[in-house]
Formats: sequence, C-alpha cells, structure tokens
Amino acid sequence: MQRRSWRPYVGGFLWIGVWLTSGHFLSKYAAHYQEGLVTTTRNFYGVLRVFDDDLGKPYARRKLYHGRINHGQQFLDPTKRDRPTSYFGTNSGVGIALRRHPTMQATRDGLSKAGMKVGVIGLGVGTIASYARPHDEFTFYEINPEVERIAKRHFHFLSDAPSKIKGVMGDGRISLEKEFEANGPRQFDLFAVDAFSGDAIPIHLLTKEAFELYFKHLKPEGILCLHISNRHINLRPVARTLADHFGMRSILIKNSSDRTDLIKSSSWILVTTNEAFLNHERVARSIRSWDDRDLEGILWTDDYSSLVEVLKH
Repeated sequence: MQRRSWRPYVGGFLWIGVWLTSGHFLSKYAAHYQEGLVTTTRNFYGVLRVFDDDLGKPYARRKLYHGRINHGQQFLDPTKRDRPTSYFGTNSGVGIALRRHPTMQATRDGLSKAGMKVGVIGLGVGTIASYARPHDEFTFYEINPEVERIAKRHFHFLSDAPSKIKGVMGDGRISLEKEFEANGPRQFDLFAVDAFSGDAIPIHLLTKEAFELYFKHLKPEGILCLHISNRHINLRPVARTLADHFGMRSILIKNSSDRTDLIKSSSWILVTTNEAFLNHERVARSIRSWDDRDLEGILWTDDYSSLVEVLKH
C-alpha cells in the first residue's frame, strides 16, 4: 500500500498558522490603538486623532496626532494643565525666547506691564498660549480647520490663556501677505514658525521671500523662532544661511526630553538682532554649537529649493 506524502500539506498548514498569528496580533494592536481614543477626524489634510494616555499616572496626558506625528499634549491633571509641554517647554528655544525677551523680562522684574504681540504659524493644541499674560496678544495662523476645532474643544491652552487670543485660518504665509497689504506690519515682538516637524516640509515657509515677509511683520528687534526638529531633514543650514543673507544673528538652542514634565527634545533656531536678548546670561548658556554641515550655504528661494541637499544621512 502506497503511503501518502505529508509534504503537500505543509504549505497550507504554514499559511493557516501565519493567518491565525497575524489575526491575533492585528486584533491586539487594534484594541491597543482604540484604548484611550477620545476622537478621530479626517479631512483633506489627513487624519487627526486625540488620545488619553497613561491614565492613573502622575503624567497622564491628552495627545494630538496627525498621522504618526505628535502635535501636542497636555496634562489631564487640572493643576498641571497650564504647563508648557512637548517641544515648547521653558528650556526650549521658543520658551527661552518668550521668557527672556526684554519686554517679557521687564514685566517679570516688575519694571513694566507692557504686553507682547506674538505670532505663530502652526496651532497644534495651542501650547504656546500657556506663556500668555493678561496684556499680551497671541495670533495663531493655522491651515487645518479641524486642528483649531480640536484645540478649542479637547484642550485648554487657548481657553485658559488670560490674554487676547486670535486665530487666522488659512496658509500662514498667504494670510501674512494679505494682512500686510491691508493694514501694514503687525509689529510682532516674537514670531514663531512651527510647521517643519512632519514628513511634508512646507518649503514656501522657509525661503528668502518668506523671511522677508516675517521681518516686515516683526519689530526691528523682534525675534524669529523656527522649530526645526525633524527625523529626516536637517534644516539648520537653510535657516542659518537665510539669517546671514538678511544680516541677522542666528543661534541654535536644543533641549533634552523629560517624560515626567511631558517635555520632548527639540531644536530651535532663533534669528534676531536684539543684543539685550542675545547677551542675557540664560540665553548665552543655552546656545549650542553648529555642526560642520550646518555651515553649508544653502539658500532657498521661491524659485529654487531642494530637500535632497538637506536629507539626514
């Protein structure tokens, strides 16, 4: 009697095993993915998800994700929710610029009650508004209407701010151009551009023409803050070259992460001619040295730019 070979069945058994194993892990991943989900929404700009994470722990927080990119988080504890988090902590470039700006510093020292005018491209969850004081005015430029809706409905940075908070919907650069044509310069004390941490770089916000527009809206000794943290792209030589082109001083400030305070490591470039700010002891201690590659002269314009030359190796 001829014995039947078991070999033809091996492939089938293997495929069944793979299918069952994959199904198990996929269902487990899906369950984990839904855990803590507050809301999810999709529009032309992609998928936004809000999660509550580490519930029951001292650093329980709410987070906003656009795809895989974290665009902000806030403590769930009401006694901590006014703390600046993520890439905007007090030791970050923008944190130092806001706290040590001469106008803000004079108020901290009790020498003045003058308010600051602050502009920001990129709303996120509104974290930068945590620095606002009663006499300040903060304007956020945001292209995605769903981001604004989520920031107002599911986070508290904007609603808790004691100052005047204004939102301008649409592409930040186009909005700034329209404002300049209609009413002249905004006279910002500080202007921050937080639009470069994702996978798609809005190059039109980092060109010679864009910088010229920013400086039109900044006071003569204002501070331009560029958030350049990015896993794949090194924007330091571009920002530094643009600063040099306009005869401005550029400094690099980097901070480390701290999970307890919900702080993420970040890299910021500050561009200014404000000597009082640049010579402040706290600012001077925070400045980091440029790498050799940062010294390459890469000038982007509206007519020419290339991400290839700034890819990280």
